[in-house]
Amino acid sequence: MHITLNGEEKITSSKNIEELLDEYNQKKAAIVVEVNLDIIAKNNYQSTPIKNGDKIEFIRFMGGG
Repeated sequence: MHITLNGEEKITSSKNIEELLDEYNQKKAAIVVEVNLDIIAKNNYQSTPIKNGDKIEFIRFMGGG
């Protein structure tokens, strides 16, 4: 299916957020996921389906100063 991930068009076979994170080798503890402007709770990654046309953002917090 076609999604937009961090502003780029992508094709994925992942069925839910957890699979998508695994597909892109993202550590679940260090990331926040937004789907169509809604933040998804980490305990809902497996139960949140991905649909064709979804706009998904992987948000990472960075330290610095």
